[in-house]
Amino acid sequence: MKNKKFYTFRPIRELDSPLLYELSKEARGGLSNLPKTLDGAKKLAISSTQSFQNKGPKKNKKFIFVIENHEKKIVGISGIKARVGIERATYSFQMNTNHLHPTLELNQQFLGPSEIGSLFLSLNHRNQGIGRLLSLSRFLFIRLFKEQFTKTITAELRGYLHKNNVSPFWNKLGKKFINMSFNKADIQSVKDVTFIDQNFPKKPIYLQLLDPSIIPYLGAVHPFTEPAKKLLMSENFNTTNQIDIFDGGPKLECLSENIRTYKNAKESSLEELIQNLGPETVLISNQKFQQFRCIRANKDTPLAQIKKQLNILEKDPILFVKEKNDQNKKSK
Repeated sequence: MKNKKFYTFRPIRELDSPLLYELSKEARGGLSNLPKTLDGAKKLAISSTQSFQNKGPKKNKKFIFVIENHEKKIVGISGIKARVGIERATYSFQMNTNHLHPTLELNQQFLGPSEIGSLFLSLNHRNQGIGRLLSLSRFLFIRLFKEQFTKTITAELRGYLHKNNVSPFWNKLGKKFINMSFNKADIQSVKDVTFIDQNFPKKPIYLQLLDPSIIPYLGAVHPFTEPAKKLLMSENFNTTNQIDIFDGGPKLECLSENIRTYKNAKESSLEELIQNLGPETVLISNQKFQQFRCIRANKDTPLAQIKKQLNILEKDPILFVKEKNDQNKKSK
């Protein structure tokens, strides 16, 4: 891994706000919940910083991380919510497909489990293994600071959208009850906490009464989201019977102790690990809370670079795990 280009996974800082805002401009509409304004980026960074500083109730914490490259440019973002459904309920459609007459039923949840999300990687840095660093590093953080999270970890994935940002799921279902576009309804639900409760049907919706062409979109993900789903499934996540009420995207979940990265991670000192590094890429993190860092490395990565990126000494404790399952060595 003798590469002048290197990437570091770390907590976001308020100073990153302008760079995060620039990154958000790369995201296509409907494909990301990144902040759309500089002020929004600042608020997100400040909220995350306060979480790392243990300010406020534990259930309200939202940890935001970024990927920083060798040029100090922010090229990716991901996050973890300590709990969902805190200040407002979360909603989903529950698919009751084992019934004689399958239905979709609006489900409301308060004080839900921990959730990973907010993941976006710059288009110019994809297909280089950086996506794995951006996603899997969160599980090392959860392993180290498990007291901050619930035993179950969930993930809501973006549903299928056409190239013009049109949701076939919304057009064939949601629009029958709310006569507005997918984007407008999605934005309105954020602005108005009563929007969903007042406008979505409370009674079960029988699938037989819907256009049959909607069925393939129940739990389907956007093509850009397929790699993220594939990665989480390889980490032992499972699909649930819950889907998003706007785009039909799936909800995945896994007990933290069953997540591959969490379960297989080992503690060591950097000094000891260096002696045993081979050609395979591993994820290595320090064990610091506010100054958490995680990188990719192998036997060719200079020790000085590892120490600098992780901000540690050789005798400091680290956590490491193979980047991929043995069975997935040939996968990208």
